[in-house]
Amino acid sequence: MSMATLEPVRQMTPEGSPPTASTINPSNINLDVNNPPMISPLPPPNVSIDVNHPSIIAPIAAPALAVNIVKDLKAIKELGRQERIEAAKKKNPKPRPRSGWTDWASRILVGKEEQEELYEQKYHKKRSWFKKEVRRHVAEFIGTFFLVLFVCGIQINQGLYPNGGVSNIDKGLVSAFVLTGLIFCFGRISGAHFNPCVTLAFFLRGAFKFVRFLTYIAFQFAGAVAAAAVLHDIFGMVDYLGTTTPGDGLGNQDAFGVEILLTFFLITVILSTAENANILGATSGLAVGSTFGAIELLGWNFSGASVNPWRTIGPTMISDFAWDTYWIYITGPLVGTILAVLVQRLMVTGVPRHETLSNGQGAGKIDNWDY
Repeated sequence: MSMATLEPVRQMTPEGSPPTASTINPSNINLDVNNPPMISPLPPPNVSIDVNHPSIIAPIAAPALAVNIVKDLKAIKELGRQERIEAAKKKNPKPRPRSGWTDWASRILVGKEEQEELYEQKYHKKRSWFKKEVRRHVAEFIGTFFLVLFVCGIQINQGLYPNGGVSNIDKGLVSAFVLTGLIFCFGRISGAHFNPCVTLAFFLRGAFKFVRFLTYIAFQFAGAVAAAAVLHDIFGMVDYLGTTTPGDGLGNQDAFGVEILLTFFLITVILSTAENANILGATSGLAVGSTFGAIELLGWNFSGASVNPWRTIGPTMISDFAWDTYWIYITGPLVGTILAVLVQRLMVTGVPRHETLSNGQGAGKIDNWDY
């Protein structure tokens, strides 16, 4: 475009503003067909252009904006593709075929891959359910075993070394630490009951089916007896393997009342922390463990602070001692448990049973009974 061609444009535009479509009259612009227009990168002389004018900024910013939009669209598309891939894996999981002894050793030591677990849950529901139940019951056996081993073991320690400095404070701390650790360890697997009274409480509250209630207390009983047998093999008949008996100067009826009160307190705390597990989180295990330690500190010299029938029956069976008072440690905790459940039912209503009460001692959720 020649300078003569741009002259009408200068005349038709106000001074200091760029030409626009509204200010240009096409009839006043003469184009030479023999000389095609040339677009110069620089504006013609005597024409001032406002660089901040929208007509100038928009063409400059548009390419960068378009590039950013394209990048965002590509990112969104890639994210959607990944989500579809993950959904397809969960819908039709295909486990990687095992080959070689290293893969099988890894499977035994480390466990199955996620895809294998998903495949088993989808296509082998009964097998998956059975494995979960085995894990839960083994966890109850191991937890009850170590709980009885430590609580009775600290009593044997005091019997072996009467001048060793073991006090009731030591017994309470050991009990609290052990139970807290076991709750954190097995809470999400079995609910960390380790006590038939705890299992009975959740059964009465509707969180357990009757069959699981029976199998749980059976494995807990086996764990308590096994712990007493191990203590007997290691230390012999020392302090009757730490079994509980009424304190000196305390009658059977008094010990019975103490067991009711202590068990009532323990079960109340357990039910409350289980129902508020979503709020308390992992700290609910600390609440239960510290409560158990306080119970041991208060009631050890009165009744032995059993609050767990298997904790007393296990050592009593192996030591063949205190059969005349074992009824205290069965009926007392059972009565305390029933009273705690009744009071808790009056205080708390509308609890979703299978969501919160299956948490056991409040350490974490476990799956429902049905497969």
